[in-house]
Amino acid sequence: DIAMEKFYRQKIEGLDLTGWDYDARLGQLEMSIRNVLVGQDFDRLVTAYDFFRKANGGENGLTRWSPEWAKVMDAALESVSLAMEHHMDQLCELVQHPADVIGEQAECDPAYITNFGEEVVRGHSMFAVSRMLSESRPGVRQAAGGSPW
Repeated sequence: DIAMEKFYRQKIEGLDLTGWDYDARLGQLEMSIRNVLVGQDFDRLVTAYDFFRKANGGENGLTRWSPEWAKVMDAALESVSLAMEHHMDQLCELVQHPADVIGEQAECDPAYITNFGEEVVRGHSMFAVSRMLSESRPGVRQAAGGSPW
């Protein structure tokens, strides 16, 4: 599982979405989130992903890229973003305390372990997917009549 996770993360990080249209970005984002969920226990992200998948799949009866659809999609992307933030904060908390204890017992300089939890989060595939989410959002927000950020 770890090797597959690393391989997938490297593929996601290597994607250049610059030339992709927003439909392709949203499709790739959907597959990427689904991959993050494999073998993991992210209850909030599962719920947010279901909302995003329904908005992206057209199950809501709205015309794709209409202002109404874009508002629903923007809400779905915000839901995914908040869920990922929650789970990454949890992961950071879970690993930082043990790192602090081990570092103290090993008499390490605290500077070496201060940001351990944050580095673990940066190494997770969800972190790579968050970049993809932020690169997919401007087109949706523009279609909704909002600012790009």
